[in-house]
Amino acid sequence: MSDLIILCYHGVTDYKSKGIENYNLKHINYKLFEKQIKKIKKNYVALSMNEVVMYIREKIKFPKNSLAVTFDDGFKNNYTIAAPILEKYGIQSTFYLSTGFIETEKMFWVDIVEDTINRTKKNKIKLNIDNKTLIFKTESFKNKIDSTKKIKTILKKTPVIIKDQIIKSLVKVTNVIPSTNASENYKKLSKIEIKALGSNKLFTIGAHTINNNSLTMLKSKELKKEISGSISYLSNLLKIPINHFSYPEGSKKDFNDQIIKYLKKSEIVCSPSAIPGFNNFKTDPFKLKRFMIGLDNKNFII
Repeated sequence: MSDLIILCYHGVTDYKSKGIENYNLKHINYKLFEKQIKKIKKNYVALSMNEVVMYIREKIKFPKNSLAVTFDDGFKNNYTIAAPILEKYGIQSTFYLSTGFIETEKMFWVDIVEDTINRTKKNKIKLNIDNKTLIFKTESFKNKIDSTKKIKTILKKTPVIIKDQIIKSLVKVTNVIPSTNASENYKKLSKIEIKALGSNKLFTIGAHTINNNSLTMLKSKELKKEISGSISYLSNLLKIPINHFSYPEGSKKDFNDQIIKYLKKSEIVCSPSAIPGFNNFKTDPFKLKRFMIGLDNKNFII
């Protein structure tokens, strides 16, 4: 049975990071990215996510060595660095955007954790989490990475309201105001850049909620707002229907049948996860697996 690989990138960078910024390689180096794209062009059949849906709907086996390229979140370097490389090799790609960050100075909560820990001058910080006072060391490079990982792991399991409160406390105790100016990698796409991507025949634009929070951590009314709000924003901006979506976080605990039902009602045709693995023409288009590129991931190297 022919398999399909779906790759998930977040960013592609030519920026020289300072401290622990981008320690997990969420933004991969542009030279490595071009090497990967060149290999994809030579060895794989690069499909769009529309073509992926078509093969599944028609119950047709994917061509041998099929692969789809996707991006999550909506970082500016998707347009400035990744897109020209993708165009150079003619590789179709889908960009899933969190609309609440477009043309703003807002930062994703994971980047706030990284930025505040990275730039704090303190040797340790204390956070009250779940009625417990936890101490995180921030003295050395290694300390900062370890503490960042631990805090992120805790917050991924925390309801959004409480998570936001802990983030505010983190900003206060580190004495660092998180800023997109701290790194080029934190900057987001503008409306003009999204329109340029959307007008390119190689590229597809999809939604990724408004605020990039796990949908299962939200009440029914909130998750519907996150889904419908992001879809309508992009549809109004691009003047086209938006029928692609990807789940924030994307692990098994981050989506369920209720969410899938609402996505279908919203005329979404597929939504890939962040669960690693291969796909075939029998795979549920709302449970597609993807290999994360970067993000400390050692499971898949193109």
